[in-house]
Amino acid sequence: MRDLIGFELKKILARKVTLVSVLVLLAYMVLIFSLNVIQQSAVDNEGNPVTGLAAIAQTKDIEQLHAGPVTDEDATAMIRGYQSFFENGKLKEEIEQSDELMSEYLEYENTHGPCLYLVLSPWMVGFELPSAVAPRIDTSDTVDLYGMKAAKLSAVLDEGMNGTWTYSEAERAYWIEKASAVSAPLEYGYAKGWEQILACTGFLFFCIIAVGIGVTPVFAAEYRDKTDSVILATRYGKSKLVGAKIIAAFAFATGVFALSAVIALGIPLLCYGTDGADLPIQLTSLTVPYDVTMAQAVGVCFGITYCIVLGITAFTLLLSAKLKSVLSIFAIIAALVIIPSFIPRTPSGIVNHILYFMPMNSIDFTTLFLQLASYPLGPAVLDLQSATILLYLLVVLVCVPLAARTFKRHQVS
Repeated sequence: MRDLIGFELKKILARKVTLVSVLVLLAYMVLIFSLNVIQQSAVDNEGNPVTGLAAIAQTKDIEQLHAGPVTDEDATAMIRGYQSFFENGKLKEEIEQSDELMSEYLEYENTHGPCLYLVLSPWMVGFELPSAVAPRIDTSDTVDLYGMKAAKLSAVLDEGMNGTWTYSEAERAYWIEKASAVSAPLEYGYAKGWEQILACTGFLFFCIIAVGIGVTPVFAAEYRDKTDSVILATRYGKSKLVGAKIIAAFAFATGVFALSAVIALGIPLLCYGTDGADLPIQLTSLTVPYDVTMAQAVGVCFGITYCIVLGITAFTLLLSAKLKSVLSIFAIIAALVIIPSFIPRTPSGIVNHILYFMPMNSIDFTTLFLQLASYPLGPAVLDLQSATILLYLLVVLVCVPLAARTFKRHQVS
Protein backbone atom coordinates (compact mmCIF):
# COMPACT_ATOMS: atom_id res chain seq x y z
CA MET A 1 0.00 0.00 0.00
CA ARG A 2 2.84 2.34 0.87
CA ASP A 3 4.39 1.79 -2.56
CA LEU A 4 1.06 2.54 -4.26
CA ILE A 5 0.70 5.76 -2.31
CA GLY A 6 4.25 6.78 -3.20
CA PHE A 7 3.61 5.99 -6.85
CA GLU A 8 0.40 8.06 -6.94
CA LEU A 9 2.11 10.94 -5.16
CA LYS A 10 4.90 10.87 -7.74
CA LYS A 11 2.28 10.97 -10.50
CA ILE A 12 0.82 14.15 -9.00
CA LEU A 13 4.22 15.82 -8.63
CA ALA A 14 5.42 14.64 -12.04
CA ARG A 15 2.81 16.69 -13.89
CA LYS A 16 4.60 19.81 -15.15
CA VAL A 17 1.46 21.92 -14.89
CA THR A 18 1.09 20.99 -11.22
CA LEU A 19 4.74 21.53 -10.34
CA VAL A 20 5.05 24.85 -12.18
CA SER A 21 1.73 26.13 -10.82
CA VAL A 22 2.60 25.27 -7.22
CA LEU A 23 6.05 26.87 -7.49
CA VAL A 24 4.65 30.02 -9.10
CA LEU A 25 1.88 30.39 -6.51
CA LEU A 26 4.33 29.84 -3.64
CA ALA A 27 6.66 32.40 -5.24
CA TYR A 28 3.76 34.87 -5.29
CA MET A 29 3.31 34.29 -1.57
CA VAL A 30 7.00 34.92 -0.93
CA LEU A 31 6.80 38.13 -2.97
CA ILE A 32 3.67 39.41 -1.22
CA PHE A 33 4.92 38.72 2.30
CA SER A 34 8.33 40.21 1.43
CA LEU A 35 6.76 43.36 -0.03
CA ASN A 36 4.78 43.70 3.17
CA VAL A 37 8.12 44.09 4.95
CA ILE A 38 9.84 46.29 2.36
CA GLN A 39 6.90 48.69 2.18
CA GLN A 40 6.76 49.34 5.91
CA SER A 41 7.31 53.01 6.72
CA ALA A 42 7.77 55.08 9.87
CA VAL A 43 9.37 58.27 11.18
CA ASP A 44 12.52 58.11 13.29
CA ASN A 45 13.27 60.21 16.38
CA GLU A 46 14.71 63.00 14.21
CA GLY A 47 11.58 63.14 12.08
CA ASN A 48 13.16 61.43 9.07
CA PRO A 49 11.17 58.83 7.13
CA VAL A 50 12.50 55.27 7.30
CA THR A 51 11.36 52.13 5.51
CA GLY A 52 11.74 48.37 5.63
CA LEU A 53 13.57 46.82 8.59
CA ALA A 54 14.52 50.25 9.94
CA ALA A 55 10.82 51.19 10.06
CA ILE A 56 10.04 47.93 11.86
CA ALA A 57 12.74 48.64 14.47
CA GLN A 58 11.41 52.18 14.95
CA THR A 59 7.84 50.91 15.36
CA LYS A 60 9.02 48.37 17.93
CA ASP A 61 10.76 51.07 19.98
CA ILE A 62 7.64 53.25 19.94
CA GLU A 63 5.19 50.52 20.86
CA GLN A 64 7.38 49.31 23.70
CA LEU A 65 6.99 52.75 25.28
CA HIS A 66 3.35 51.87 25.98
CA ALA A 67 3.99 48.26 27.02
CA GLY A 68 1.91 47.16 29.99
CA PRO A 69 -1.72 47.30 31.12
CA VAL A 70 -3.83 50.06 29.55
CA THR A 71 -6.06 51.27 32.39
CA ASP A 72 -8.89 53.78 32.22
CA GLU A 73 -6.49 56.35 33.69
CA ASP A 74 -3.90 55.65 30.96
CA ALA A 75 -6.56 55.98 28.28
CA THR A 76 -7.80 59.26 29.75
CA ALA A 77 -4.31 60.76 29.86
CA MET A 78 -3.61 59.72 26.29
CA ILE A 79 -6.89 61.14 24.98
CA ARG A 80 -6.41 64.39 26.92
CA GLY A 81 -2.94 64.80 25.47
CA TYR A 82 -4.34 64.41 21.98
CA GLN A 83 -7.29 66.70 22.69
CA SER A 84 -4.89 69.50 23.65
CA PHE A 85 -4.13 70.01 19.97
CA PHE A 86 -7.80 70.81 19.34
CA GLU A 87 -8.50 73.08 22.34
CA ASN A 88 -9.55 76.71 22.09
CA GLY A 89 -11.15 76.13 18.72
CA LYS A 90 -7.96 75.01 17.04
CA LEU A 91 -8.72 72.92 13.97
CA LYS A 92 -6.54 70.67 11.88
CA GLU A 93 -6.14 73.50 9.34
CA GLU A 94 -4.64 75.75 12.02
CA ILE A 95 -2.28 73.00 13.09
CA GLU A 96 -1.09 72.66 9.51
CA GLN A 97 -0.41 76.44 9.31
CA SER A 98 1.94 76.40 12.32
CA ASP A 99 5.24 74.57 11.80
CA GLU A 100 5.90 74.36 15.53
CA LEU A 101 2.41 73.13 16.37
CA MET A 102 2.46 70.74 13.45
CA SER A 103 5.78 69.32 14.63
CA GLU A 104 4.37 68.73 18.12
CA TYR A 105 1.21 67.19 16.67
CA LEU A 106 3.12 64.79 14.40
CA GLU A 107 5.46 63.80 17.22
CA TYR A 108 2.48 62.97 19.44
CA GLU A 109 0.83 60.91 16.70
CA ASN A 110 4.14 59.18 15.97
CA THR A 111 4.72 58.13 19.58
CA HIS A 112 1.11 57.37 20.49
CA GLY A 113 -0.47 56.44 17.12
CA PRO A 114 -1.22 52.69 17.32
CA CYS A 115 -2.10 52.72 21.02
CA LEU A 116 -4.13 55.92 20.64
CA TYR A 117 -6.16 54.43 17.78
CA LEU A 118 -6.85 51.33 19.87
CA VAL A 119 -7.99 53.43 22.84
CA LEU A 120 -10.26 55.60 20.71
CA SER A 121 -11.83 52.68 18.79
CA PRO A 122 -14.84 52.16 21.13
CA TRP A 123 -15.98 55.73 20.34
CA MET A 124 -15.42 55.44 16.59
CA VAL A 125 -18.32 55.24 14.18
CA GLY A 126 -17.45 53.56 10.91
CA PHE A 127 -13.99 54.49 9.64
CA GLU A 128 -13.50 57.74 11.58
CA LEU A 129 -10.05 59.16 12.11
CA PRO A 130 -8.69 59.76 15.63
CA SER A 131 -8.67 63.51 14.97
CA ALA A 132 -12.44 63.37 14.42
CA VAL A 133 -13.18 61.19 17.44
CA ALA A 134 -10.98 62.56 20.25
CA PRO A 135 -12.42 66.12 20.44
CA ARG A 136 -15.95 64.88 21.23
CA ILE A 137 -14.97 62.58 24.11
CA ASP A 138 -15.69 63.96 27.59
CA THR A 139 -12.47 63.65 29.59
CA SER A 140 -13.48 65.92 32.47
CA ASP A 141 -13.54 62.69 34.47
CA THR A 142 -11.79 59.37 33.92
CA VAL A 143 -13.16 57.68 30.83
CA ASP A 144 -14.71 54.23 31.14
CA LEU A 145 -12.78 52.57 28.31
CA TYR A 146 -13.91 49.01 28.97
CA GLY A 147 -17.48 50.03 29.76
CA MET A 148 -17.56 51.82 26.40
CA LYS A 149 -16.15 48.72 24.74
CA ALA A 150 -19.01 46.63 26.19
CA ALA A 151 -21.54 49.25 25.11
CA LYS A 152 -20.20 49.15 21.56
CA LEU A 153 -20.63 45.36 21.45
CA SER A 154 -24.23 45.77 22.61
CA ALA A 155 -24.81 48.41 19.93
CA VAL A 156 -23.36 46.12 17.24
CA LEU A 157 -25.70 43.32 18.34
CA ASP A 158 -28.66 45.74 18.29
CA GLU A 159 -27.69 46.90 14.80
CA GLY A 160 -27.64 43.31 13.58
CA MET A 161 -25.06 43.43 10.79
CA ASN A 162 -26.37 46.63 9.24
CA GLY A 163 -29.95 45.49 9.73
CA THR A 164 -29.56 42.22 7.84
CA TRP A 165 -29.59 39.87 10.83
CA THR A 166 -31.60 39.71 14.04
CA TYR A 167 -29.62 38.09 16.83
CA SER A 168 -31.62 35.66 18.94
CA GLU A 169 -31.46 35.88 22.71
CA ALA A 170 -29.21 32.82 22.69
CA GLU A 171 -26.84 34.51 20.22
CA ARG A 172 -26.74 37.75 22.22
CA ALA A 173 -26.00 35.84 25.41
CA TYR A 174 -23.31 33.86 23.59
CA TRP A 175 -21.43 36.94 22.36
CA ILE A 176 -21.81 38.91 25.57
CA GLU A 177 -20.56 35.96 27.64
CA LYS A 178 -17.65 35.47 25.26
CA ALA A 179 -16.68 39.15 25.41
CA SER A 180 -17.02 39.20 29.20
CA ALA A 181 -14.38 36.48 29.46
CA VAL A 182 -11.76 38.79 27.90
CA SER A 183 -9.33 40.04 30.54
CA ALA A 184 -9.18 43.73 31.39
CA PRO A 185 -7.24 45.94 31.41
CA LEU A 186 -5.67 45.26 28.03
CA GLU A 187 -2.02 44.22 28.10
CA TYR A 188 -0.38 46.35 25.42
CA GLY A 189 2.93 45.63 23.73
CA TYR A 190 4.77 44.97 20.50
CA ALA A 191 3.37 42.07 18.45
CA LYS A 192 3.75 43.27 14.86
CA GLY A 193 4.97 39.92 13.54
CA TRP A 194 1.76 38.20 14.62
CA GLU A 195 -0.36 41.16 13.51
CA GLN A 196 1.11 41.02 10.02
CA ILE A 197 0.44 37.29 9.75
CA LEU A 198 -3.20 37.82 10.72
CA ALA A 199 -3.56 40.73 8.32
CA CYS A 200 -2.33 38.57 5.44
CA THR A 201 -4.15 35.28 6.09
CA GLY A 202 -6.31 35.96 3.03
CA PHE A 203 -3.30 35.33 0.79
CA LEU A 204 -3.39 31.68 1.80
CA PHE A 205 -5.95 31.32 -0.99
CA PHE A 206 -2.89 30.75 -3.23
CA CYS A 207 -2.38 27.52 -1.30
CA ILE A 208 -5.99 26.45 -1.92
CA ILE A 209 -5.69 27.16 -5.65
CA ALA A 210 -2.42 25.21 -5.83
CA VAL A 211 -4.05 22.23 -4.14
CA GLY A 212 -6.96 22.39 -6.58
CA ILE A 213 -4.57 22.34 -9.55
CA GLY A 214 -2.67 19.33 -8.21
CA VAL A 215 -5.65 17.22 -7.18
CA THR A 216 -7.87 17.89 -10.21
CA PRO A 217 -6.33 15.18 -12.47
CA VAL A 218 -6.19 12.41 -9.85
CA PHE A 219 -9.15 10.52 -11.36
CA ALA A 220 -10.00 12.66 -14.39
CA ALA A 221 -6.58 12.11 -15.98
CA GLU A 222 -7.26 8.37 -16.03
CA TYR A 223 -10.42 9.02 -18.05
CA ARG A 224 -8.61 11.42 -20.35
CA ASP A 225 -5.69 9.08 -20.96
CA LYS A 226 -8.03 6.08 -21.23
CA THR A 227 -6.08 4.21 -18.56
CA ASP A 228 -9.19 3.79 -16.42
CA SER A 229 -10.05 0.51 -18.16
CA VAL A 230 -6.64 -0.92 -17.25
CA ILE A 231 -6.72 0.32 -13.66
CA LEU A 232 -10.23 -0.89 -12.90
CA ALA A 233 -9.46 -4.30 -14.38
CA THR A 234 -6.46 -4.94 -12.11
CA ARG A 235 -6.63 -6.89 -8.87
CA TYR A 236 -6.48 -3.84 -6.61
CA GLY A 237 -7.87 -1.28 -9.07
CA LYS A 238 -11.14 -0.90 -7.19
CA SER A 239 -9.72 -1.14 -3.69
CA LYS A 240 -6.17 -0.36 -2.70
CA LEU A 241 -5.36 1.76 -5.75
CA VAL A 242 -8.37 4.01 -5.20
CA GLY A 243 -7.39 4.41 -1.56
CA ALA A 244 -3.81 5.17 -2.56
CA LYS A 245 -4.97 7.89 -4.93
CA ILE A 246 -7.06 9.52 -2.20
CA ILE A 247 -4.31 9.32 0.43
CA ALA A 248 -1.75 10.70 -2.05
CA ALA A 249 -4.07 13.61 -2.85
CA PHE A 250 -4.40 14.51 0.83
CA ALA A 251 -0.65 14.07 1.34
CA PHE A 252 -0.01 16.47 -1.54
CA ALA A 253 -2.53 18.97 -0.13
CA THR A 254 -0.92 18.76 3.30
CA GLY A 255 2.54 19.30 1.84
CA VAL A 256 1.45 22.38 -0.13
CA PHE A 257 -0.28 23.77 2.96
CA ALA A 258 2.83 23.15 5.07
CA LEU A 259 5.04 25.02 2.59
CA SER A 260 2.54 27.89 2.47
CA ALA A 261 2.44 28.02 6.26
CA VAL A 262 6.24 28.16 6.44
CA ILE A 263 6.22 31.18 4.10
CA ALA A 264 3.28 32.93 5.78
CA LEU A 265 4.73 32.43 9.26
CA GLY A 266 8.44 32.51 8.53
CA ILE A 267 8.86 35.81 6.69
CA PRO A 268 6.87 38.01 9.13
CA LEU A 269 8.30 36.41 12.27
CA LEU A 270 11.84 36.54 10.87
CA CYS A 271 11.56 40.23 9.98
CA TYR A 272 9.26 41.55 12.73
CA GLY A 273 10.30 39.17 15.49
CA THR A 274 8.30 36.74 17.60
CA ASP A 275 7.61 39.26 20.37
CA GLY A 276 4.03 39.47 21.62
CA ALA A 277 2.96 35.88 21.03
CA ASP A 278 1.30 35.81 24.46
CA LEU A 279 -0.31 39.25 24.17
CA PRO A 280 -4.10 39.42 23.69
CA ILE A 281 -5.72 39.43 20.26
CA GLN A 282 -7.42 42.69 21.29
CA LEU A 283 -4.23 44.45 20.12
CA THR A 284 -5.70 44.17 16.63
CA SER A 285 -9.07 45.55 17.71
CA LEU A 286 -10.28 46.28 21.22
CA THR A 287 -13.73 44.90 20.42
CA VAL A 288 -12.63 41.37 19.44
CA PRO A 289 -14.81 39.13 21.67
CA TYR A 290 -12.34 36.23 21.88
CA ASP A 291 -10.11 35.54 24.88
CA VAL A 292 -7.10 34.30 22.94
CA THR A 293 -3.50 35.40 22.46
CA MET A 294 -1.97 36.59 19.21
CA ALA A 295 -0.26 33.24 18.63
CA GLN A 296 -3.46 31.33 19.42
CA ALA A 297 -5.40 33.48 16.94
CA VAL A 298 -2.83 32.66 14.27
CA GLY A 299 -3.22 28.98 15.15
CA VAL A 300 -7.00 29.26 14.76
CA CYS A 301 -6.69 30.93 11.33
CA PHE A 302 -4.20 28.36 10.05
CA GLY A 303 -6.15 25.46 11.54
CA ILE A 304 -9.32 26.60 9.78
CA THR A 305 -7.39 27.14 6.56
CA TYR A 306 -6.12 23.56 6.76
CA CYS A 307 -9.66 22.28 7.28
CA ILE A 308 -10.72 24.22 4.18
CA VAL A 309 -7.77 22.75 2.23
CA LEU A 310 -8.92 19.26 3.22
CA GLY A 311 -12.49 20.08 2.25
CA ILE A 312 -11.47 21.49 -1.14
CA THR A 313 -9.28 18.43 -1.71
CA ALA A 314 -12.20 16.11 -1.01
CA PHE A 315 -14.60 18.09 -3.20
CA THR A 316 -12.04 18.21 -6.03
CA LEU A 317 -11.60 14.45 -5.81
CA LEU A 318 -15.35 13.99 -6.17
CA LEU A 319 -15.44 16.24 -9.24
CA SER A 320 -12.39 14.44 -10.64
CA ALA A 321 -14.17 11.11 -10.26
CA LYS A 322 -17.32 12.41 -11.96
CA LEU A 323 -15.99 14.62 -14.76
CA LYS A 324 -13.54 13.87 -17.54
CA SER A 325 -12.51 17.46 -18.29
CA VAL A 326 -9.64 18.62 -16.06
CA LEU A 327 -10.18 22.20 -17.20
CA SER A 328 -13.86 22.13 -16.22
CA ILE A 329 -13.03 20.76 -12.78
CA PHE A 330 -10.43 23.43 -12.11
CA ALA A 331 -12.80 26.14 -13.39
CA ILE A 332 -15.38 25.03 -10.83
CA ILE A 333 -12.83 25.03 -7.99
CA ALA A 334 -11.39 28.42 -8.98
CA ALA A 335 -14.90 29.90 -9.18
CA LEU A 336 -15.79 28.45 -5.77
CA VAL A 337 -12.66 29.87 -4.16
CA ILE A 338 -12.35 33.28 -5.82
CA ILE A 339 -15.72 34.57 -7.04
CA PRO A 340 -17.57 34.68 -3.65
CA SER A 341 -14.94 37.09 -2.30
CA PHE A 342 -16.05 39.66 -4.88
CA ILE A 343 -19.75 39.39 -3.98
CA PRO A 344 -20.71 42.39 -1.79
CA ARG A 345 -22.75 41.93 1.36
CA THR A 346 -26.39 41.46 0.44
CA PRO A 347 -29.57 42.68 2.21
CA SER A 348 -30.19 39.05 3.17
CA GLY A 349 -28.52 37.96 6.39
CA ILE A 350 -29.01 34.30 5.48
CA VAL A 351 -27.19 34.75 2.18
CA ASN A 352 -24.37 36.62 3.94
CA HIS A 353 -24.05 33.84 6.50
CA ILE A 354 -23.68 31.34 3.66
CA LEU A 355 -21.09 33.53 1.92
CA TYR A 356 -19.00 33.59 5.11
CA PHE A 357 -18.37 29.87 4.56
CA MET A 358 -16.74 30.43 1.18
CA PRO A 359 -12.98 29.74 1.28
CA MET A 360 -11.58 33.26 0.86
CA ASN A 361 -14.04 34.65 3.41
CA SER A 362 -13.44 31.85 5.90
CA ILE A 363 -9.66 32.30 5.96
CA ASP A 364 -9.86 36.05 6.51
CA PHE A 365 -8.96 37.11 10.05
CA THR A 366 -11.41 40.02 10.08
CA THR A 367 -14.33 37.78 9.12
CA LEU A 368 -13.39 35.10 11.63
CA PHE A 369 -12.79 37.35 14.63
CA LEU A 370 -14.71 40.59 14.08
CA GLN A 371 -17.82 39.76 12.05
CA LEU A 372 -19.82 38.30 14.98
CA ALA A 373 -21.35 35.75 12.61
CA SER A 374 -23.19 33.10 14.60
CA TYR A 375 -25.38 30.16 13.69
CA PRO A 376 -28.16 29.29 16.17
CA LEU A 377 -29.06 25.62 16.39
CA GLY A 378 -31.98 25.71 18.79
CA PRO A 379 -30.60 26.61 22.21
CA ALA A 380 -27.04 26.03 21.02
CA VAL A 381 -24.99 28.63 19.12
CA LEU A 382 -21.99 28.09 16.86
CA ASP A 383 -19.68 30.91 15.88
CA LEU A 384 -18.24 31.13 12.36
CA GLN A 385 -15.00 29.45 13.43
CA SER A 386 -16.69 26.33 14.81
CA ALA A 387 -19.27 26.18 12.03
CA THR A 388 -16.60 26.44 9.32
CA ILE A 389 -14.55 23.61 10.80
CA LEU A 390 -17.61 21.37 11.10
CA LEU A 391 -18.78 22.18 7.56
CA TYR A 392 -15.48 21.39 5.84
CA LEU A 393 -14.88 18.24 7.87
CA LEU A 394 -18.38 17.16 6.85
CA VAL A 395 -17.44 17.84 3.22
CA VAL A 396 -14.47 15.51 3.66
CA LEU A 397 -16.59 12.78 5.25
CA VAL A 398 -19.18 12.97 2.47
CA CYS A 399 -17.07 13.61 -0.63
CA VAL A 400 -14.25 11.12 -0.09
CA PRO A 401 -16.46 7.99 0.00
CA LEU A 402 -18.54 9.34 -2.90
CA ALA A 403 -15.39 9.97 -4.95
CA ALA A 404 -14.12 6.43 -4.31
CA ARG A 405 -17.52 4.91 -5.08
CA THR A 406 -17.95 6.97 -8.26
CA PHE A 407 -14.58 5.94 -9.67
CA LYS A 408 -15.12 2.27 -8.80
CA ARG A 409 -18.48 2.27 -10.57
CA HIS A 410 -17.24 4.18 -13.59
CA GLN A 411 -18.37 2.53 -16.80
CA VAL A 412 -15.33 1.91 -18.94
CA SER A 413 -15.90 2.83 -22.57
